[in-house]
Amino acid sequence: MNNQILQSGLAGQVMAGLKRRRSPAMGLRMTAMIDVIFLLLTFFVLTARFKQPESHLNVTLPKPAVGAAQVVSEGPLSVQLKAVDNGCEVIFAQADKIILHPGTIDTNLAELNARFPAVASSYNLAEQGVELHCDNAVQWDYVVKVYDVMYQMGVTKITFVTEK
Repeated sequence: MNNQILQSGLAGQVMAGLKRRRSPAMGLRMTAMIDVIFLLLTFFVLTARFKQPESHLNVTLPKPAVGAAQVVSEGPLSVQLKAVDNGCEVIFAQADKIILHPGTIDTNLAELNARFPAVASSYNLAEQGVELHCDNAVQWDYVVKVYDVMYQMGVTKITFVTEK
């Protein structure tokens, strides 16, 4: 009986209020969070400064010099590497020859480096490039050294041509 009196009185009301308060679970209010996210997104989109596209940049290209060399030859520059006794023969433009020997390889490569620009000036090496024709008997070391000289001269389009 005492229990019933307590539950119906002030203590019962307090206990019933505490039980009601504990039952609803705590949670995040998603509506307010979504509103804040959209406000931040709108702020960043409206205040962002985008990079100017490169197609709209003003570019002033230099004019060619009066005595600029004209491209005369069509097609790629043909460079042939043939094996000779104790070395390699480099033939470019069907006329210029340099023989690479193991003892004088540095001097021979410097000579190739000096003669190559004069021959290459009459070819469009940027578009057509260079074709390397190598004999099977040529040592790979010579092929790599000739390739390196051409690459250092600015030729980036170098093709190896194989024959049947």
